[in-house]
Amino acid sequence: MRECLGQVQRRSEETYVRYLQYSAFYADSRGQFDAIAGVSGIASQYVEAAADAQVRFERLLAMADGFLSDMWGLVSWYRNFHSSYDGLIVEVQRRRHVQKEMHAVVEDMRSRLEAMYMEEVRERARFVDRSGMYLPSDLCPFIQDPPVMFVVEEDGVAERLASVQSHET
Repeated sequence: MRECLGQVQRRSEETYVRYLQYSAFYADSRGQFDAIAGVSGIASQYVEAAADAQVRFERLLAMADGFLSDMWGLVSWYRNFHSSYDGLIVEVQRRRHVQKEMHAVVEDMRSRLEAMYMEEVRERARFVDRSGMYLPSDLCPFIQDPPVMFVVEEDGVAERLASVQSHET
């Protein structure tokens, strides 16, 4: 029986040693699993932060694309402005030329109308001097009327043409 009791005691000691080993292994494993769980929590926070950064980056990239599109629109607008400004210079010069010619025609017309009016006044006066005294006044009352005077006037306000310069000067 001693022998059996010795075997039970040895087994009991072996079991106790294994219990201590398993307990130490369990405690060690539990610590490692807790550390992994902690790393997992931190890793999920990093993953969420990376996803948020990705969304912000895509939003900023879309804004930058919009700004670039606006900038290219301005470049296109400036090119068209440059071309249009050159056209404006040509158009102002053309209008000045036409305005000058129109003023010359108007002045010529005014002087010709005035000359014709004065000639008509003289002719009517000559007719009245020659024949008017022999005609009864009620025969043709309008014969004493002055001739029609035509006036050439500008219609509206004269166009003011700005002073524009070529971009090359």
